[in-house]
Amino acid sequence: MKHIKTIFIISLFAIAFSSCDRDLPYPLDDVKRGVAIDVTRVEGTDGVLNAGTTEGNYKIKLQIPSQQGDYSYMKNAELMCVYTNAAKEIKTVIVEDQITTFPVEITLNMEKICQQLGIASPELGDNMSFTANVVLNNGFIVPGWTSEMGYNNKLFTGWQIGSRTYSYRVSYTAFCPFIEENFIGPAICNEDGTEYPVNVTALADGDLPESLPEGISESDLFGVLITDIWDTGGTLKVWINKVDYSLIIPAQMVCAGWYQGLDFWLGYYTPATNAQASTCDNALSFTLSADVPDAGGGFGDVSYLITVTGE
Repeated sequence: MKHIKTIFIISLFAIAFSSCDRDLPYPLDDVKRGVAIDVTRVEGTDGVLNAGTTEGNYKIKLQIPSQQGDYSYMKNAELMCVYTNAAKEIKTVIVEDQITTFPVEITLNMEKICQQLGIASPELGDNMSFTANVVLNNGFIVPGWTSEMGYNNKLFTGWQIGSRTYSYRVSYTAFCPFIEENFIGPAICNEDGTEYPVNVTALADGDLPESLPEGISESDLFGVLITDIWDTGGTLKVWINKVDYSLIIPAQMVCAGWYQGLDFWLGYYTPATNAQASTCDNALSFTLSADVPDAGGGFGDVSYLITVTGE
């Protein structure tokens, strides 16, 4: 085995926190209730940034899922841009405020957004991700992203909205040209800071996920199989969406009989988040839960960065 891990059993967690006298690690009065706002790209609009220009057709749709229930305590929403340049420097700006009607489609003025960010236009490797802030009736702002916690509302990615799951952001990147062969071959897997070798091969034509995102056809996908992930012989299927270079990673069994005859899964409890291909680095990055469902638990969320080296 590449690594030895101790399985986290849910029942043990329940025992540890069964005492009614145990204090919370924070004052309950300080907890602010937010609103889960679904953020998606409008079908048929551009899915990537154009390096060197602000031209393009960019539209985002905001809606509040039925699972949210009452949200009368919300005054309005804001659309925030989280900009990361190729040097991984981050800046945020509010591109739309006083949003009170849902669902709503918002056209992004890329020239204006770039002016707010202090740049002339996106460059190769730049990323702009858009998420929603929630302004409560008392004026308190529940941010959609902070440098300390990352993106908010990731826990709701299991909510089903029509044929897809809840989305807490829309991500646009100025990509290098996509070359399929660059995503095939020997690779290095960084698993929560631990590195080990894996291999990436192309999936056969017709090997597709059970369901496709809205507006995405079979020809928009390029599928790969990552071998030796998590442990020797472990396999994970990943599909690259060539429209916006997001990744489709359904929950799947990775290692059969991995622990005392029990199967190991990735994404069983928590679907993949932050799932993106980097065409400049020939890399796949994603976060999802590492699970042993028949044992009643797992290891929580694990972050992966798969970089194809070709050697």
